[in-house]
Amino acid sequence: MPDGSFFSDTEALGLASSHLRNSKEIRVVIARGADDLMRCMVIRATVWLTMPNARFDEHYDENDFSCTHLLVFEGDEPVGTLRLRWLKDEARFERLSIREDHRSLPVLRRLIDFAFKLIASKGYTYASGMTREKGVKFWQRRGAAICGTPVIYHGEEVVPIRITLDGDAHPTLAKGPGHPDYEALMLLPESRLMRA
Repeated sequence: MPDGSFFSDTEALGLASSHLRNSKEIRVVIARGADDLMRCMVIRATVWLTMPNARFDEHYDENDFSCTHLLVFEGDEPVGTLRLRWLKDEARFERLSIREDHRSLPVLRRLIDFAFKLIASKGYTYASGMTREKGVKFWQRRGAAICGTPVIYHGEEVVPIRITLDGDAHPTLAKGPGHPDYEALMLLPESRLMRA
């Protein structure tokens, strides 16, 4: 059984153009510490565990302690989250969750754009995940391609997708382990790898 790591599209998220918000109020951060991680877990629970026949162990697992969690805010209110799992050659988007009363294209775009920038800044050139069939076109417009056969998750087909990223890795990473600049960069939080 696959985990809950599929992308949702705007229709599946209940997004409507009339629900657009002022994107200047929206910000994304990397979860730091127990308070932020708790925000991620609560948002995920309100989105996924309220689904019919939801199972706790399909939405929470040991990977929660080894992944990067992103939080999207509208003003001071945490409204969405996304989990990034770091694999050898790609990053995996998982557990995309946006609270129902805050679902909008600007929230989704800001969260995804931040994730793409972080992934690319760490030197990855690919990201992967899964989407509902009706979300394929949304993700294809963002550079995704179908990369496998659909699987069944919660009684519906989800499609594996892969995205080629065109961002640049932080230039200091090319200096490699042992170089003073590289070692100094490794002492910083991963958000510092992202260039403006």
